[in-house]
Amino acid sequence: MGMEGCALYTCFGAGQKVSQRLFSGTDWRNSPEIAQDISSEFYKLKELFELIWVLKVTGSVYPNGPERESIERQINALETYAALDLEATQALDVDRLRRDSQADVDAVYFKVTSPAETD
Repeated sequence: MGMEGCALYTCFGAGQKVSQRLFSGTDWRNSPEIAQDISSEFYKLKELFELIWVLKVTGSVYPNGPERESIERQINALETYAALDLEATQALDVDRLRRDSQADVDAVYFKVTSPAETD
């Protein structure tokens, strides 16, 4: 993609997905007519891949119970979305996916950060 950011921050694999799979190695500098599409898909998939990472970390903190099962289902669904082709990823509503996942992330967060009960 010609982006220097990989040395500065992680895109959680979104850059590779966009440049290698969705746009088949097309460089936005050589094809400026699709630069906006490449950029748009990159930022959308970066959010999706980051959400998968957050859910994996959340699940590792709370390894058992119904919350973990829900998180695993969400991870599987999000990984399916991450494997879609360009046309399908363009239709993804990552904000909605994030909102849908937030309740489980919050539930685990509040369980692991709440003060321990004392007798």
